[in-house]
Amino acid sequence: MLDFFHFWSGLSKFEDLDLLEPGELAHAHFQDLLAGPRELINNDSRLIPGDGIAPLVRIIQKLVEKRYEGTLSVELFREELVRGDPFEVATEIGRKCEAVMLEAGVL
Repeated sequence: MLDFFHFWSGLSKFEDLDLLEPGELAHAHFQDLLAGPRELINNDSRLIPGDGIAPLVRIIQKLVEKRYEGTLSVELFREELVRGDPFEVATEIGRKCEAVMLEAGVL
């Protein structure tokens, strides 16, 4: 399992993705990351893909290279998203995720 948020906010570096064996990854949580000091990162730092600083396109392209064919599961905990209108929030997430995936060449 790969969680984009934990991967990019933690001690990992992009080159660590080269350690994945083709077909090894079974699931991915897809979110972006708010800019700021690592010491202040928490669940409110999780953003809709495309709204933050993580190199999402490069990560997706690497996952394709590693033959990941599973879903990208959006996992967000920000209060305005959790309490927002489900249809409006889902529509915004879908639109932004689609833009990132189009840029990555996977749609």
